Amino acid sequence: MTDASAPAPPSGVHERLLGSIPGVLALLDADGIVRFASGQLEEISGRSVDEVLGTRLDQFVVESDRGLLEALIRQSASLPGKGGLLGPVRMPFIHSDGSKRIAEAWSLNRIGDPELNGIVVLLLPESTYDHFDQVLVSVMAGGRLDDSLSELANALAFRPVQAECYFVVAAGDGRRIDRWPEREAVPGPPLAGPWGDVWERGGASLHPDLSHLPTDTRVAAKAAGFAAVSAYPVASRVDGSRATTLVAWFHEAGPVPLNSQIALERALTLASLVISHDSSSQTLRDEALRDPLTGLSNRRRFFEALGARVEAGDCPAVLYIDLDGFKDVNDRLGHLAGDSALRVLSRRLASVVRPTDELARLGGDEFAVICGGEVTEQQVVAIASRVTERLAEPLTVGDAGPMSIGASVGIALAYPSRTPADTLLAIADGALYEAKAAGGGTWKVSTGG
Repeated sequence: MTDASAPAPPSGVHERLLGSIPGVLALLDADGIVRFASGQLEEISGRSVDEVLGTRLDQFVVESDRGLLEALIRQSASLPGKGGLLGPVRMPFIHSDGSKRIAEAWSLNRIGDPELNGIVVLLLPESTYDHFDQVLVSVMAGGRLDDSLSELANALAFRPVQAECYFVVAAGDGRRIDRWPEREAVPGPPLAGPWGDVWERGGASLHPDLSHLPTDTRVAAKAAGFAAVSAYPVASRVDGSRATTLVAWFHEAGPVPLNSQIALERALTLASLVISHDSSSQTLRDEALRDPLTGLSNRRRFFEALGARVEAGDCPAVLYIDLDGFKDVNDRLGHLAGDSALRVLSRRLASVVRPTDELARLGGDEFAVICGGEVTEQQVVAIASRVTERLAEPLTVGDAGPMSIGASVGIALAYPSRTPADTLLAIADGALYEAKAAGGGTWKVSTGG
């Protein structure tokens, strides 16, 4: 119960209390005109109360969001007079410096109150959590991993964390380390620091001051105005191919406050989801370009790779390979035996092409090889010779005993740059027809020189 005998607040306390609100409290009429404003208006928007009073609120909102603001005002005005609370709504607005900011808006219908006769609006300054939403939108829109993680790190510059952050992403073989975003002015690898502790020992590495950092890192941190740093491991892909660490630099010394810890934990969870989503998407992309039977590149991947080389101005050689007598395997032993034979023959093919060559299964018993770079006829013929020799070796499938299959090869070589990919394959196909007509088990070359 309220104590009726309690003394009234001193004069001016209500005004000071309103001015201390960690946000903006405003009163709008039904048309969205600001009749009263208090709180941290200047700090949040860069505008004084006098600049805002009597103006329409929508003039401070980006044009594309004005319709949304009008709809929200109409909805607020239509809510019941008592308890008509609406929010929170993420509302972008324009700061006086022209930059786009974000506020969290709540509204309360008080049009029926004779003393207020308007809509009470509470605007809270943008926070880390507001920007987390943008990260999720970016991920679902198919954004790149580096962009999504950079956006997530940038979100931590806002309340409650207010730190300079980046993700350190290391390849599983340790050959490459990336920083997203780069933040060249902020200390990090290749300097030694808490990120190394995370990699070596696991778990977070917290430094409420700089005293235990390596000398070079400590000097760089002081020069950049930092007083504390923390590094946190991100739960990564199960195969461990990427080791990811979140590094947060603070301008004030001391332990990370609890509300900042909670936001950082949320960021780590989101980072893990971003990485997992990217991994799943990459797996789907790989599967779409991979022959499911042999594991080689498929026809689509072959044409993408060949087209890319053509667009780059290369003059790639193309080998078109067709198995000799493979139909007999399917007819005699069935398709399961045929599939088993194709897997073995694919491995043999992979063993005789160069590491820089692109080997693909085009379909059925047809394969193709792209030889990039400045390749000579002697080199291409050497590959074709290895192909025919290796595939001619006896092959055992199930209980059927050894059998010989073999292969014929058609080669398109030294055709002018920018020759279309399908034209190159058609030329190689014509040479393959000649090899087949010659009895198979050999190769024929078609040159454009």
